Amino acid sequence: MLKDTNKKILYLSYDGVLEPLGSSQVLNYVLGLAKSYNFILYSFEKPYDLKDTKRVSAVSKIIKNSGIKWIKSIYHKSPTTLATLYDLFILLSNLILILSFNRIGTIHLRGYLLGIPLLILKKFFKFKLIFDMRGFWADEKADRAGWNRSGYKYIFFKAIEKKLLKSADKIITLTDHSREFLVKEHKVSQKVITTIRTCADENVFKKIKKDEDQTIRFGYLGTLDTAYNFQKVLNFFNLFSQKHRDAYLDIYSSTPESKIMSIARETGFKDLEKISIKFIRDKKELVSQINNFNACIFYLNENFSVKASMPTKIGEVLMCGVPIICNRFNDDIEYLTKQGCGIITNFAKGDIEKVFEFVNPNNNKEKLNLKCIEIGKKEFSLKSGLKLYTSIYEELSK
Repeated sequence: MLKDTNKKILYLSYDGVLEPLGSSQVLNYVLGLAKSYNFILYSFEKPYDLKDTKRVSAVSKIIKNSGIKWIKSIYHKSPTTLATLYDLFILLSNLILILSFNRIGTIHLRGYLLGIPLLILKKFFKFKLIFDMRGFWADEKADRAGWNRSGYKYIFFKAIEKKLLKSADKIITLTDHSREFLVKEHKVSQKVITTIRTCADENVFKKIKKDEDQTIRFGYLGTLDTAYNFQKVLNFFNLFSQKHRDAYLDIYSSTPESKIMSIARETGFKDLEKISIKFIRDKKELVSQINNFNACIFYLNENFSVKASMPTKIGEVLMCGVPIICNRFNDDIEYLTKQGCGIITNFAKGDIEKVFEFVNPNNNKEKLNLKCIEIGKKEFSLKSGLKLYTSIYEELSK
């Protein structure tokens, strides 16, 4: 496909591309799409990320060599409301200049916040809008950060959500569950919404051949709180490891080791030596460790916002051939596990043997690995995501 040079695409992200999430879920996509489209990438970068001048220079070079213009603003954190308002004012000022002096055909909005100035500018400038909503953001704040659903912040952002859903030419969600909800409750046309899950680069996350042993290693990746109930995992593993002595729990998280061990003691965990805790920044090293897992285990708190959630780690571990063990937090995870890449559990004592049979190294592990990789590539690969985004861009450019 020849590069469309007639009109540019402006990609807006409040997540910085210098941080891990922005690098994998924003930059990877933009770099791939830039082979066919002209891009301006606008992101908000954390001050401590910008201090790493070596990394900034390396990322800048990659972006420039891909023909992308990168505009970065500094992300301000506190005082919370004033800092966010300041960021939005800076964005509004810059957007007026960008839209005035560039032929922007489409604006790709990632998330909610940066959509506020777009709703104003859509009255004065002509552009197509992609609302890449990721999840039900205001409801995530209510379910995970204590926002009052009767409070002004929640009500304001639900109103913004409604306006963005109405104004968008295309809407992208992470789950079919949330897509069906939007069609039913918000009367959004099926033709407008596309499900694109969190992506993982299949050239990075892949199966590595390793020597097999008889130990059972559960892997836990990422945060322990807000969206997750780590105590549920600990309680279950405590019971599991008492019955199956060759079981271990490997935790890879930025949460301090002292805090994790404190939680384990409070939970009444018996054998603390069965838990290992590390924080790994290097992606290649993380992939190597994931390949040691018999399964990735986690428990997502069940609430309204989780209907629209699909953790990034699911695609990453599946493409390494590692299955998932989790609760039924939405319809999509039930659909995925029914295909054979994991099992649903309520993390109760009665499920110990079901989980053991699933992760038992003596069972057909190679067949399970291949099934996980197959589903991972189909549902979560960067390649499949790029294909879906390209079809959306092509439709909007007509």
